[in-house]
Amino acid sequence: MPMNMAPIKFPCSFRRVRKSEALRTITARPVRFAFAQHTLPVTRFVGRPMSCRGFTLVEVLVALAVLAIALAAVMRAMAQAVDTTVSLREHNVALWVAQNRLTEHEMRQDWPAADTIDGETEMGGEKWYWREQVSTTPEPKIRRIEITVRRTADSKDTRARLVGYLRNKLGTKPPGT
Repeated sequence: MPMNMAPIKFPCSFRRVRKSEALRTITARPVRFAFAQHTLPVTRFVGRPMSCRGFTLVEVLVALAVLAIALAAVMRAMAQAVDTTVSLREHNVALWVAQNRLTEHEMRQDWPAADTIDGETEMGGEKWYWREQVSTTPEPKIRRIEITVRRTADSKDTRARLVGYLRNKLGTKPPGT
């Protein structure tokens, strides 16, 4: 193409084209490739240029299907993230309940009897049920205390479990002995 000629650009026209006119093709001058020994004709459809054509219905439907699948996966991931967040919050609050029970014994310097005690407390605006199982150890001045925390009194589902050890600093005897 000579240097002084600008390339031809076809405007996007939405005029109505007859079917026979749209299907006709014209042949441009032959193009010779450097690697080929023969010439190939270049053809194009008469009517709107390729750059002005829209999407077909099938392309739009496929794009919508891909988008729907991707959005469904995103929604499922978000729902799982919310469920995990709620579960972690419950576990943290239940662990705080257990830690508070163990800290109360340490601060009072209690020496509880080897027994199982049930109770309830409120934390985080919710009621929690705890169970303390105190047992003896081979060392007579140390007691093992296992604290489990549940959402309901009769539930088998434990939200948190904490094991701690209490030392008899004052040499007191447990209550009831």
